[in-house]
Amino acid sequence: PGPLSVELLDDPRDTWAPSLNVNLRAALEVIFRFLPRWRTAILSKHVVDYLHTYLKANRIKPRPEMLEAVEVTRAAPTSRCRVKVFANATRLRSWTQHVDHCRFRLPYAQLTYLHTSWLSSLAVWEILQRCRGLEELRLSVYIEASVERRRLPKFSLPRLKRLVMTAD
Repeated sequence: PGPLSVELLDDPRDTWAPSLNVNLRAALEVIFRFLPRWRTAILSKHVVDYLHTYLKANRIKPRPEMLEAVEVTRAAPTSRCRVKVFANATRLRSWTQHVDHCRFRLPYAQLTYLHTSWLSSLAVWEILQRCRGLEELRLSVYIEASVERRRLPKFSLPRLKRLVMTAD
């Protein structure tokens, strides 16, 4: 079987995950079984959370071998950041997240494109130290008061061709 592009979205204002009806859960679980074939994925954070829950409950080790690009869309403000589903995506090159204050566990060293919504500067500096292959970086960063007193780590982005940054 060939690669698969997946788009699973919901209303970001919804807190639907705890109240998923049985038919929707069943449909998502069928789609989740194709995770090894996913090449691109556009997912709501709620779907990512349910994917994580499903894999953990069924003791399935995520193996997104073909996954090259992921976009995670906005979620309700109460959304938790506990996801490591994509940590073993050996082909992942592009990551976009529209979830504020959330650090996913990813294979950062292999990314060539990274787009994040609001992250703390300390989290950003820590992530960027592992992203030496980045060619395009789009980020929104806020600087904590404590950073002024700290010495920020040095890092290099030798392949970077485009940088778009919003700071607060």
